Amino acid sequence: MNSLFTRFAVIIAFLAVGFGADAQSISSNLNARPNVHTGVQEDFVVALNAGPLIGTQVKLRITLTDPAQAANINLSLQDPLGSTYSPLFFTGGVSESAAAPFFTVNLNARATFNATGTYGYNISVINAANNSVIAGSDEFVVVSAVQQTAPAISSNLDGQSLLVGDRVTFTVNTVANDYAGTLVKVLFEMDPAQVADTHVEYFETANSTWTSFVIDANGRAVFGPGTGFPLADISTLFRVTYDAAGTYGYKLSLFEAAAPNDTLAVSEGSVEVEDLPAPQVAVYSDLDGRGGVVTNVLQNVTVTTEAENVSGVDVRIRYTLDDPAQASNVELRFQNPATGSQELLTFDASGTAYAGDANGFPLADYSYTFSILFGGSGTYGYEIALLDVADQSVVASQDEEVYVSDHFGIKEQASVILSAFPNPTTDHIQIQTGENGTGTLGVYTPAGQKVAAQNINGTLHNVSLETLPAGTYMIKITQNGRTSVVRAVKQ
Repeated sequence: MNSLFTRFAVIIAFLAVGFGADAQSISSNLNARPNVHTGVQEDFVVALNAGPLIGTQVKLRITLTDPAQAANINLSLQDPLGSTYSPLFFTGGVSESAAAPFFTVNLNARATFNATGTYGYNISVINAANNSVIAGSDEFVVVSAVQQTAPAISSNLDGQSLLVGDRVTFTVNTVANDYAGTLVKVLFEMDPAQVADTHVEYFETANSTWTSFVIDANGRAVFGPGTGFPLADISTLFRVTYDAAGTYGYKLSLFEAAAPNDTLAVSEGSVEVEDLPAPQVAVYSDLDGRGGVVTNVLQNVTVTTEAENVSGVDVRIRYTLDDPAQASNVELRFQNPATGSQELLTFDASGTAYAGDANGFPLADYSYTFSILFGGSGTYGYEIALLDVADQSVVASQDEEVYVSDHFGIKEQASVILSAFPNPTTDHIQIQTGENGTGTLGVYTPAGQKVAAQNINGTLHNVSLETLPAGTYMIKITQNGRTSVVRAVKQ
């Protein structure tokens, strides 16, 4: 300490800038300085005025009002001939230099305070001959804690209006400000009575998956690893679904992961959840009441579904015949939009058939294509229903019926045709009739278009389907004034 002040005393002698006016003095502009904070370096000036005592051998002395505060102060002085700062040290709260000539000069100094409080001190010029005080100044400085800008936490879920069952993605946003890098966690709190109706997930960017955010019975959940995560300006993805209507309030608290777990930021919000509008679902077909439907003629059918205010429901279409015994006379096919292929539907013993696999398809406003072939005349009553695949409940249904007359206007009578073999076939089919004589034979598509014809005689007739594409055909035979039809399948 003494050697340092000795050096500065010599430097002062060379840097003297003139004689003082009338009186000697010493002071610093650190005195009563506002906004001094812990850990922040304060640059200040010590001003000396020798007055008429210029050249007198003096010492400089700094005395702390509370010697215990010396441990909390880092002081240094700048070399007047350069830019280097050298530290000053206290002994018993006092720092005193060796003797040097008294001159008028400004000394640059720095101070850093490591604890809050009021620091009182006296800065003096001492006569080296008798230790009397030539000039002195009682000063003080108030040091407060660093005023850091607090972090913030918020969510864009606040204020949203949702519907029951909606899955909504939102973000939880943190702003670090002066706390960047601090290890933190997030506490989520809500009404414990609403926990069962609230389902929250968060997005794990490391593996790109959604993970359940478990809220305990007290309505609390903590986000973050055990050691916390470094606070930064980030947005974390969450999503939530509410199962019941109501106002859902919540609170987000950002707190330090290390003890004593100080809370750094808080935000509160709420969400209004309303019941879904009443669903309006319908299913119907354009076969209902259709005229001109005859046996063995293919009918294209459109089944329409309407699904207003419905989402997230997977369904199948179910056909149920009023009379299960009629199932053997019905060939029903479904144009599957998922696969693009036609699927033959099979009726069970109760007269029920399903369109679509067990997983179903999303309920929506849509038109599905079916085809149907009736093998016998009469009135066919049936129900079309949409079946929820999750619980097998009926979402919507429609009772319909269609009257089917004889194909080509043929009246009910004993059949001319006794057998047709093989059926299905790949090329030819042999038809045996109960009549013996001349007649005609025609091959028709299910829509009634004639694609082949031949004259016949006798009881055994060979029919070639070799040049026709695969499908279902009707073979009409007229012999001795009697007519009948057999259905043949070309593979």
